[in-house]
Amino acid sequence: MAFDVAAEYGGVLSILRHISVGADTFAYSNNYDRISNTRWSDIFDEFIDTIFLGKEGKDLGYTIIFKFIQIFNKNYQFFLILVDIFFTTLLKPE
Repeated sequence: MAFDVAAEYGGVLSILRHISVGADTFAYSNNYDRISNTRWSDIFDEFIDTIFLGKEGKDLGYTIIFKFIQIFNKNYQFFLILVDIFFTTLLKPE
């Protein structure tokens, strides 16, 4: 019960918050927008270079997830909704 209330309340807040709220929300929003202009081939090249060739890379998993979600919708708020659904529904303790 307590998880349900906290999840719903926190989920609504995370979906409706402005990108200026939170320590890194603005940076992730900008990164999400930047990735929409990045080609899949460039993302996979960076992934291969980082994983197999030892080059420095950051947040490769997020890049792939962001790009995949942008197939359906390029809006960052849409991404936040999906994250909320994931954490409040799929990871809900039984």
